Amino acid sequence: MARKAPMTVREAALRMLSRREHSRGELRRKLREKFGADETGAIEEELSRLEESGFLSDERFARAYARGVSSRFGARRIRMELKKRGVGEEEIELALAEVGMDGDNAEDELSRAREMAARRRRIGESDSESARKENARLARWLVARGFSFETARKATTEAED
Repeated sequence: MARKAPMTVREAALRMLSRREHSRGELRRKLREKFGADETGAIEEELSRLEESGFLSDERFARAYARGVSSRFGARRIRMELKKRGVGEEEIELALAEVGMDGDNAEDELSRAREMAARRRRIGESDSESARKENARLARWLVARGFSFETARKATTEAED
């Protein structure tokens, strides 16, 4: 039986990129895990070639990621996740602006938090103590999803009124 030739760095990178967009930092990490640190020069060289040919783009990755998760997370969470994946500030700002999450759209962020809180709200007793506990639970949930504390507080207290 014939054995397959070992996969090259380029083949592995193209295979990963064919499944979904990746940031340069993310792809670098995955390739280093696959080929080891001794192939760092070849990996960096291939990443540069992929960027030059348009197969790899941090800006495109950031836009795709932000569009994909904008209905589930706030701007702070998306910013943190993109930074963790090695995307630069400029690309992050462009991606957030594209999905309407830049600093100028605080009202959009608040309305998105209200919608999420309304969908997540448990229907139960309407006494003031249980409503206060429910609002606190929802506010914590919204903060964990990347909304500011102030936005979460407004979204939950206004939803109560």
